[in-house]
Amino acid sequence: MTRKDAPYPDGLELIKGNEGISYKCWSIGLYQGKSLETLKPLSCQPIISTSSIAEEPTAFVADPFYVNWSGMHLLYFELYSWKTKRGVIGVAKSDNLLRWEYSGIVLSESFHLSYPHIFVHNGDLYMLPETIGAGCMRLYKAHHYDKFELIHEFILGSWGDSTLIFRDNLWWLFTCPDPFTNSALELFYSTDIKGIWNRHPLSPIVSNNKNKARPAGRLLEHSGSLYRFAQDCKESYGRAIRCYEINNLNTREYSEQATTIDDTPILDGRDSEWATLGIHHIDVIRHDHRGWLCVVDGASKKRLTT
Repeated sequence: MTRKDAPYPDGLELIKGNEGISYKCWSIGLYQGKSLETLKPLSCQPIISTSSIAEEPTAFVADPFYVNWSGMHLLYFELYSWKTKRGVIGVAKSDNLLRWEYSGIVLSESFHLSYPHIFVHNGDLYMLPETIGAGCMRLYKAHHYDKFELIHEFILGSWGDSTLIFRDNLWWLFTCPDPFTNSALELFYSTDIKGIWNRHPLSPIVSNNKNKARPAGRLLEHSGSLYRFAQDCKESYGRAIRCYEINNLNTREYSEQATTIDDTPILDGRDSEWATLGIHHIDVIRHDHRGWLCVVDGASKKRLTT
């Protein structure tokens, strides 16, 4: 369905069976472990699900990004509205990183929003959500944790899950140029986030490979190394997450290698009842002597009703 007045939101992955029609419903939960390769669900229940959203009938919640800003633990995520048939951006707050309370919608547009890549730069809070319907990338700045203003539009096109990092005095942008087939990954760089963006000479850095192209969360800097998370979309959209260590990243070179033997996924959700159909996003909340604490989204089957 593509009409605005369709009975169900566009983009739902339908599952037909003897009991009727269900769909892939995403929820948000916590995983922990001694390493990224040994992460396990912290609880048998998600921390945020459709039942967490009282103000808006919601099809699913997904794409969680964590940030600590102004002394607050904040979790931004997509929630997909049954009423408007598009995604908006919500936020949850926590005192202890384990229990989260939904706070409300912080960003809504006339087009679909998702993947609210949130980050702090020079003390200010910014968001780069996925904005395919706008025909370009859009950068927002926060006046308060729940109030964002559009400050810049750049790079025309339909880009999926765009992911930024500031490293070695340059901004680096990883983005999926084919968000409906998920088989390529482009790389751009700039000296100024609101300036001219240059396509890397080796871009696309992934081509014709649904196993590792589409981003699955922010890049991770750890012990001097840089890691990239990627969705495995070969079997189905967002089936699992793979991890790659970036060995070379400069204006001439790019290379990466899998962190696991035979490039096996680090997460696939099969060990969690609320994520049995896949996991396609991860963000690290904490990594220290206590181990790793990460927020992920996972999909399970939910009955579709009119």
